[in-house]
Amino acid sequence: MWVSRIARVLISLGLWDLAMGSLNPTPVVIWHGMGDSCDGSMANVIDVIQEEIPGVYVHCISAETGFLTDTASSFFGDLNQQIESACRDLAMTPELKDGYIGIGFSQGGLFMRGLLQRCHAVGPRMERLISIGGPQNGVVSIPSCPVPISSTLCWILDRSIESVAYQGFVQRMFVQAQYLKLPDRLPEYREH
Repeated sequence: MWVSRIARVLISLGLWDLAMGSLNPTPVVIWHGMGDSCDGSMANVIDVIQEEIPGVYVHCISAETGFLTDTASSFFGDLNQQIESACRDLAMTPELKDGYIGIGFSQGGLFMRGLLQRCHAVGPRMERLISIGGPQNGVVSIPSCPVPISSTLCWILDRSIESVAYQGFVQRMFVQAQYLKLPDRLPEYREH
């Protein structure tokens, strides 16, 4: 139910005027957050947007194909490569040739900003960016562990990752480490 409420709020925040400005509504591109996928709750968001704006094309950015691999890609992988891949994908999507509205949920909002900043030369134009809860200024700790893991184990994992967060292999392997902004290590954050 929360998903349909969020979609309706998005429409009221500005999606409506751009999408409904003509007989051909402006397409919408969505990037999901950590632990989600295009086949997860984003499928409901897509349904609501298409229900509210008849005829709108909605594209969900999926770093990998399938529920499990798309979800895993929200935790593991090189974010820069994911953004480059999304840029190429959007450039090859004919429905987006005249531009689109970008919507990002949580870390997907940060990734959509990456698209806005990096894809203008190769891809279609993002008309508007809507970021819902996006960590635009980074995060000061690794986001919460999944519920089945104990809080003690989460604390150990958090401290372990923080100690190596800015090393190259960690930066290329763990998505959240790529926007981890430790206040006592700002020079390293800026460098990596």
